[in-house]
Amino acid sequence: MSLEQVVNQLSLFITEELNLGEGVEITYHTSLNDIGIDSIAMMQLLVVVEEHFQFEFDEDLLLQGSILCISDLVDCIMAKSQIKVS
Repeated sequence: MSLEQVVNQLSLFITEELNLGEGVEITYHTSLNDIGIDSIAMMQLLVVVEEHFQFEFDEDLLLQGSILCISDLVDCIMAKSQIKVS
């Protein structure tokens, strides 16, 4: 799975599952705050990501508040699910 495919999948989750970011192009560098992801939407997004990619985020990572943009999420997904960049 390519980096672009992961970004596209996240974009679908955000727009279709959470009904956020309408009319905004979601890219690797998009800030989650800019597309309306608050703490509740973030938890919903993380659950969807965990279910789809079949892994769990580390609690420490979530408590640090270090997931601020799409790139942070993509990097976590790539590392946790052993996806090779193609």
